[in-house]
Amino acid sequence: MELISSLQNSRIKNVIKLTEKPSERRTQRLIVIEGLREMTLAARAGFRIDSLFVCPGKVRDRAGVEALADAAVTAFEVTPPVFGKMAFTAKTWMV
Repeated sequence: MELISSLQNSRIKNVIKLTEKPSERRTQRLIVIEGLREMTLAARAGFRIDSLFVCPGKVRDRAGVEALADAAVTAFEVTPPVFGKMAFTAKTWMV
């Protein structure tokens, strides 16, 4: 997984934009799903995981994350500050 440590990274900025603007989600035809359980359910339902962002310090289920990373088009490791900026749920463990 490629490491993203900059809050100025264009991918991080796009995720934030997607979480904040419904019009952006419609334009890009993308949604943000947060949490291992929710992402696993979406993958099982046939949704394509375009990008997976993982903060290793927040991962509880390594096997579950690895399975999602294998299914994702791209997977990135993010630092805790980047993860904190991206997360829209206070108690999120994995994005």
